[in-house]
Amino acid sequence: MDQIQSLLQTGREALRAGSYEQAYAIFSQALRLNPNNANVLSERAVASFHLNNKEEALLDFNTAAELEPNNPYRYSSRAYLKDSIGDVRGAVEDYKKAIQLDPTDAVAHNNLGLLEEKLGYKEAAEKRFKKADELAEAFMKAEREEFGYSEAEQQAMNAEVRDVEIEQMAALDISNSVHTATNIQHQQTPSLGQVITETFTTKNGLKEYFNFIRKGFKL
Repeated sequence: MDQIQSLLQTGREALRAGSYEQAYAIFSQALRLNPNNANVLSERAVASFHLNNKEEALLDFNTAAELEPNNPYRYSSRAYLKDSIGDVRGAVEDYKKAIQLDPTDAVAHNNLGLLEEKLGYKEAAEKRFKKADELAEAFMKAEREEFGYSEAEQQAMNAEVRDVEIEQMAALDISNSVHTATNIQHQQTPSLGQVITETFTTKNGLKEYFNFIRKGFKL
């Protein structure tokens, strides 16, 4: 493992531990070695966000997107920040771009629906939710086929940890739990949909997760 990857991994561990200042310092050290590493820029943006340095976070997200304009993850991860600073329409455009690059990203469809609902576009939002649910069902079916367990077995695994998960997510900002909480767990840069599906499908099912998020978003 080279020095950049080592720092990236250490910084992500600090993020998971909630040590945001430490994570920011580690990612900044990595960027001094390579200022054009999109992964590090994106992760430092997450740290900056948690430190309430949203302008700096946006600059890092922007640079990461400029470096990797065809990576849907760059737009999905920036969208939450834009929404949090009041740029809802900018967040909508980022999700649309992410979906253009990865039409199978169930989470991007779901989150775009949440924002469209916020803007009053109820019909468009419902279509997004329907698409997200269809993609989630397709993913879970593929997962059952890949790993060879039945739908009943998948449901049993879902039920086993559902209450704990919902308690954990309820403790977070609802929309933030879709975006930032899982972004920091991967060393590579899959689409946001891949990150979420890898994190949640084997536990409580994307459709149930989406329904929980949609309800919470309206509180």
